[in-house]
Amino acid sequence: MPQTGLNMGRLGNALKRGFAVRRVRSAACANCDGVMPQYAVDVMGLRFQNPVGLAAGFDRDGRLVNHLESCGFGFVEIGTVSASRRPGGGSLVAAVKNLASVRSAGRDLRVGVNIGSSRDGFGTEALGEHIAAMRALWPFTDYLAINLTSPRSPARRRLELAPCAGFLAALGAERDALTRSSGLRVPLAVKLLLDHASQPLVEVLKAAQIAGIIGVSDSVDVLRTASAAFDPIPIISVGGIRSAPDVAARLAAGAMLVQIFRAFVGGSPFLPRRIVAGLQAGTGLERAG
Repeated sequence: MPQTGLNMGRLGNALKRGFAVRRVRSAACANCDGVMPQYAVDVMGLRFQNPVGLAAGFDRDGRLVNHLESCGFGFVEIGTVSASRRPGGGSLVAAVKNLASVRSAGRDLRVGVNIGSSRDGFGTEALGEHIAAMRALWPFTDYLAINLTSPRSPARRRLELAPCAGFLAALGAERDALTRSSGLRVPLAVKLLLDHASQPLVEVLKAAQIAGIIGVSDSVDVLRTASAAFDPIPIISVGGIRSAPDVAARLAAGAMLVQIFRAFVGGSPFLPRRIVAGLQAGTGLERAG
């Protein structure tokens, strides 16, 4: 992973300095006759400019959101953000400050926040950290994502349903309370390995009124099976996506949105625009509408 981290640093610095952004805009005009490639997708009660998003892990606290919009993403997920400092995670205070600035600028880009905890499992302390993050971020994010299969948490990798059900029920209750008090609707999504798909898990997610699943898998076949199992909860597919044909295959297999990460970090800031342009050229984007 050291090379991935090095690439992230280089790309992040280029975006902040504006070099990559100017090149992206220039390429967009050359390739698209000055028209930014867009295709609106309605998911989780939100309208996305296009179905190609950036997965959490690149912009940990939202400082790059304004620059990432110019790369052509339909949405960006920042984080993981925690109420307590978490190794490799983003600062909650910094995320709130950065997202408040983004919100005041009135941008079209959808921004989600992946929230987590420094605590393992689904216990009281982990729940408290998630609720604190929800309360702080609520006015500034379009959706919130909960990691159910965090690689840093052995208990979550096992995804024990009983504690998970109680955890999600409590977060759902907090979501409902925040919606009533603020008048703002912020859908909750969960991030999980699609290999965990099962009818008992489906029932847990439906009971908590989870609005979307960020499904991790490199396999189109696994995605297709999971999409049928989790229906009608929409799936955002992440893992192994590098091109417009990859995205088209995920959409055809049942995903409504996709996220890229390593292909963007190790490739080019042009990649999101190239993917969406390829989809608009006729590789099956209409499936996502």
